Amino acid sequence: NCTGGIVGGNNNSVTNCSAENVTVIVIGDNEFEENHIVQADVAECGGLVIGGGFGGTIDNCSASGTVKAEGNEPVGLGGIGGCLEMMDSITNCTADVKPDVCLETEGFSTKNYPSVIDNCKITVSIKADGATHVGGLIGTGLYYYGEETVFKVTNCSVTGSIDGAVTPGTVAGRAVGSVIESCDADILIDGVHADNQIGTTSCMYESA
Repeated sequence: NCTGGIVGGNNNSVTNCSAENVTVIVIGDNEFEENHIVQADVAECGGLVIGGGFGGTIDNCSASGTVKAEGNEPVGLGGIGGCLEMMDSITNCTADVKPDVCLETEGFSTKNYPSVIDNCKITVSIKADGATHVGGLIGTGLYYYGEETVFKVTNCSVTGSIDGAVTPGTVAGRAVGSVIESCDADILIDGVHADNQIGTTSCMYESA
């Protein structure tokens, strides 16, 4: 809990500080019950300046480095602060955060990040009653251990239909942090022409 480049947990003022080339690692596993986080106090709060801020101020601070997570479903990771609760103000700060990505683990690897999806033409007919994370091109970049792939999708087209899914998107069901550029989608969702390229799902493993 509360791992930071300058301070871990804080409830006062942090001013005129800098931290360079920091690596903040949040470890541990959170507790789950029926796919819901019921107690997120084991692996949480990691930031380049402050791990967890509880009131007070942060002013004129800068930091650069990497924030990474190990374990199962950590909560609250950020550049300036991981968890910032009831803060009075955060002003005049800069952070250069490098993502720590799953470049090689469990026998697979990638050379690109974000992962590239380019010049694909898709025709779909998806019938998925009650399914979540459903999209015409991508369902989701989230597979296991909470590691979520970020995509850069360019010059793609998707046509067809999606029926019965919960919060689907014409291009992606879930695509947190992804970029979709120069893509055309002509998708009927439950018989109605849809404009949302990304589904509105906000939860990792279940629909909003």
